Amino acid sequence: MAEDNGSIEQIDWLMLAATCRDIPALQLDGRYVTLNVSPRRFRSPALAQQLLDVLAAHDVPAHCVRIEVTEDALLENPDQVFATLDTLQRSGVRAALDDFGTGYS
Repeated sequence: MAEDNGSIEQIDWLMLAATCRDIPALQLDGRYVTLNVSPRRFRSPALAQQLLDVLAAHDVPAHCVRIEVTEDALLENPDQVFATLDTLQRSGVRAALDDFGTGYS
């Protein structure tokens, strides 16, 4: 429902900020936190910088974060998704494929 009415974007940012606020207290010691990002967010060319800004605002090192991207997001706008992932990877954020096999694969 949140995807359909567009409110998923606000929910995503609230959850990302709340999670990033708590990451420093986790004492990850080489581990990482995976963040689920809505396919809708990958439509925005500003996603990478916005995410990096949230990490910086909460003093979260980029290497402590993995973002999940779905097949749907990859197929919907592959050029934009790859540009976003490239920017994030160059900054230290890694990505994982979410829900593999439940969509087009």
